[in-house]
Amino acid sequence: MGFVFICHNYDRNSVPGMSYHLANKLAKEGQDVVFISKVPYYEQPQEVLVNGHKIILTSWPSKVKNSSLKDIIWFIKLFRKFSPHTVLGHYNGGLVSIILSKILSFGKVLTIDHHHTCSEGFILDKGKLDTKLKIFFLRRRLYYQLFCDYVICPSEYALDDLRNFFKYKNGKTIPHALSDRFVPQTKLVRDFEGEIKLCYLGRLDKGKNVALLLNSIKTHHQNYPESKITVHIAGFSLEPDQATLNEIEVPYIRFSGRLKYENIDEFFQSHDCCIIPSKSDSFNLVAIESLMNDTPIIITTKCGVTDFLEDSVDCFMVKPDEDSLREILEKIEKDPESLKRLDSRKAFLSKFEMEIYLQNFENFFKSINVLNQGLKK
Repeated sequence: MGFVFICHNYDRNSVPGMSYHLANKLAKEGQDVVFISKVPYYEQPQEVLVNGHKIILTSWPSKVKNSSLKDIIWFIKLFRKFSPHTVLGHYNGGLVSIILSKILSFGKVLTIDHHHTCSEGFILDKGKLDTKLKIFFLRRRLYYQLFCDYVICPSEYALDDLRNFFKYKNGKTIPHALSDRFVPQTKLVRDFEGEIKLCYLGRLDKGKNVALLLNSIKTHHQNYPESKITVHIAGFSLEPDQATLNEIEVPYIRFSGRLKYENIDEFFQSHDCCIIPSKSDSFNLVAIESLMNDTPIIITTKCGVTDFLEDSVDCFMVKPDEDSLREILEKIEKDPESLKRLDSRKAFLSKFEMEIYLQNFENFFKSINVLNQGLKK
């Protein structure tokens, strides 16, 4: 049997954790893996043995973009040395490896990429559908259609975008997941005495709709001068929405900038609720980070993760508009105990724990092996 190539970050945390654990599961079950990692970066290849099978850890010559002539030559040598039968890609490194694998194998290698960001999200963050973005979308559409046998989507929302906008029909939905690292903190006791502490974690780009959230909070405080609701914003942006930043200058809103990943569990557990006001998200990993930490979420229906959640049972769902946000703020102002009645932790364990993701991927691999018996070496 040949190798599986995985192109991502060999890291237990966040989105890369899914590839990390998938590589280890494949090796455990008898499949050798070459893992092309961007972070951490491997100056020299390393080999990990799992049940006698190899995970070979290596990195592209270039640390940022992987499309130089040097990168191409490096990958060709890697491909010829290990003869992969399947290449699984994430983000930019996956694009180069998948294109080259299809060319070098004359179309025989099975290629699988991921549809992480929906077209609407790109347009919202950019502010308009300009020529540069149109070219990007065209290139992405051609890439999917010409070089990818399958494309994995984290939600039905993302799958609809893949089918209807990118005109690609061979998509498969496998929701994102995390390894459970829940350790209750003493701060987890929620009594709503003094204040009702909401939080937001993530980027401050326009598509994340933080400006609308803050406007809704401001209006709510005007309507309820004695409101207990406060909001803690932990976020960043390469192109910050200045209107959002200006709204932070009020006493009931705190801004602490970008958090280190190792601090986010404490961040969630020190708040009563996480609010996610996005206009468009293919999934939204912050939602399941919060659920994992037993912190309830208020989330808009434009987030793909809501495909797997039930309103008023697992979370509170709202439309991404100011009236809907104000209504839910009024609800929790009057009945903060309603947050405690949500099955946050149960929702994570039953739908987004890592073993569920690995089982979904195993089932997917089994199905395509049945359809592609000739691809096994």
